[in-house]
Amino acid sequence: TSITHLDTFLPAFDEGYDVVIGSRKIEGSFIQVHQPRHREIMGEGGNWLIRIVLGLWSYPDTQCGFKMLSAEAAEAIASRMVVDRFGFDFELIVLARVLKFKVKQLPVRWMNEEGSTVSLTGPNGFIQVLIDLFKTKWRLLTGKYNVREYFKSKESR
Repeated sequence: TSITHLDTFLPAFDEGYDVVIGSRKIEGSFIQVHQPRHREIMGEGGNWLIRIVLGLWSYPDTQCGFKMLSAEAAEAIASRMVVDRFGFDFELIVLARVLKFKVKQLPVRWMNEEGSTVSLTGPNGFIQVLIDLFKTKWRLLTGKYNVREYFKSKESR
């Protein structure tokens, strides 16, 4: 996703949004160069699982890498994030939701690049994303993200 999307994402912050994410699956998006078919199928299956496990039903594309955050959202979310691989995307979205930030999705123009590190196995592989998904769900269920701490600190301001 090109940095040129910056101009179309910035006005959303003036509209009161805290987090703006790109989506390849909403009206107005355009995929210029598709991924190989087997990767698109794996991605679709993985995205459905992400949406089921984390309750992200209104996010048809959790894995588009273009995301912008306000300073407050960036501090609150990034300080709680654990995943440093492709699971980063869904961890960021689910934390934005549980921390009650306003999230807006905008369409992007996207192009697959040759040499991508996405695979079935390995540190950026599909299997690792699934492991990170269930670890993220576990951290949410067990309070490891310290969400209550955020709301308490917000009340005391």
